[in-house]
Amino acid sequence: MNIKRTKTVHVAWTNTDLTEGKGYSYPLYVCESPETATRLGKGKSVQGSNCTVTPEVAVMLEGKYYWLIPGYVHPESKEDTQARKIREAEETKKEARIAAIERAKALGLSEEDVNILMEK
Repeated sequence: MNIKRTKTVHVAWTNTDLTEGKGYSYPLYVCESPETATRLGKGKSVQGSNCTVTPEVAVMLEGKYYWLIPGYVHPESKEDTQARKIREAEETKKEARIAAIERAKALGLSEEDVNILMEK
């Protein structure tokens, strides 16, 4: 079998024993984004806790038209898309800030100088 494509999916895991969690874990939802998995898994695990969400790999084999996954891939809702874009923008901003601080230090600014410049 040849793998045609792979992609990351996000799985909300629950347990067969929702009272004590002594059963085995299984995928409750397989989603395109962690935001969707988090939303769908809210309150659906042991004693009403939120499901653990992990990134997993979905595989498409050559000659197949479906993904081999441990469940159905739930698409992002409009709200999930908005939440993902906010998260990605925050990550980009954080990375840009770190890069700017490193450039400032490379130019000879001390940690104290950088902290003074960052004060509002």
